[in-house]
Amino acid sequence: MHGRILAACRRTSFNPASLVEVGEAATLVVVAAGHGVGLVPDSVPSLQFDGVTYVPLAETETTDLVMGRRADGPSSVRRRWP
Repeated sequence: MHGRILAACRRTSFNPASLVEVGEAATLVVVAAGHGVGLVPDSVPSLQFDGVTYVPLAETETTDLVMGRRADGPSSVRRRWP
């Protein structure tokens, strides 16, 4: 993901002075504290967070998803997944 974010920045001529990776939940805290910007999924703007404004990107980015499951076998939810 790190490389994809940097590539997206380069495509728009945005060159971050530094890059710090944080967990999804911490991204909004870092942004609200004035320590930078964050790229978040388009579902996140539904979360109202003081001091954070969401700006749509001119070009969308995509990512592949995987399913996490228990290591000792599929859960009952997974068994019902199509």
